[in-house]
Amino acid sequence: MRFVMIFLILLVEFTLIYADILVNSERMVIRFLEPHPQMVHSLLEENYDIASYRPGEYLDLVVSGDQLQYFQSLGYEPIITQTEDRLKNNLQLRDTRIDGYRTYNDVLDEIQTLA
Repeated sequence: MRFVMIFLILLVEFTLIYADILVNSERMVIRFLEPHPQMVHSLLEENYDIASYRPGEYLDLVVSGDQLQYFQSLGYEPIITQTEDRLKNNLQLRDTRIDGYRTYNDVLDEIQTLA
């Protein structure tokens, strides 16, 4: 009985540790609104993966869950704009239409109506 109890405790601890590793290793795109130029310079020096940047408007970074928690601990409130799971789901859609994007035929139709 004692062996079973120890085994169950170890199993639960291992599951929690493994789940934390999975959550924190998932990559995501986070957005900082109106980033200060010094922040951008600092992130460049630290070799962060900058996905997109528009001076004075936003800065998008590709980060792990641990990095997201780090930024939150510094008092930043980044917006998660994309997750790895969402990107994978977009790639696996049977319907090739992704919200916000138009197909070639849609664009062609629009251009032909203008001509």
